[in-house]
Amino acid sequence: MNERNQTTTWLESSVADLTEHDSIRLELYVRSLTPTVGIHGPQERVLERLRALDSEDVVDACTVNVWGSHIALEGEATQTSVGRTALDTVAHVREWASSNEIDVEPFFDERTVDCEMTGESYSVLVPPSMCLLVFGDDKLSCVVPCSRAGRTVSLSEFLTAVENELTARVRPIES
Repeated sequence: MNERNQTTTWLESSVADLTEHDSIRLELYVRSLTPTVGIHGPQERVLERLRALDSEDVVDACTVNVWGSHIALEGEATQTSVGRTALDTVAHVREWASSNEIDVEPFFDERTVDCEMTGESYSVLVPPSMCLLVFGDDKLSCVVPCSRAGRTVSLSEFLTAVENELTARVRPIES
């Protein structure tokens, strides 16, 4: 089986597994509610699709969280409740990815920021512009975007699979 087929099978299996859960919760993390050009349209479409899944009771809950364009990895900001929550969420994502042989690292870019005016340097994490965490019965079941076997699974691709699989569960096809 080639890498593309392995990832497609994993995606289909992951979405199908959601039907086994009593509750499904989606958490979308974004850098901004007013994203830059190039991200605005795709983000609007993702928000629209999530709202539809929620309003049609395909999922039990859907939340949107803003974690900003940079997450501090050191300093006082990490000790705030917002900073701790962001870092805990990223740690949870990384732990899930590691235990499921999934790669999320390309989407979470750690960098050092050098301030020329003050001469200070500090470490930050640049999260993806959008990241969806999927919980089945309050257990993290999937994170997108992600890569498996060298192939990326996008939010759009994942949502299409969810819409196809779970919508049929909520609204059975009439014969």
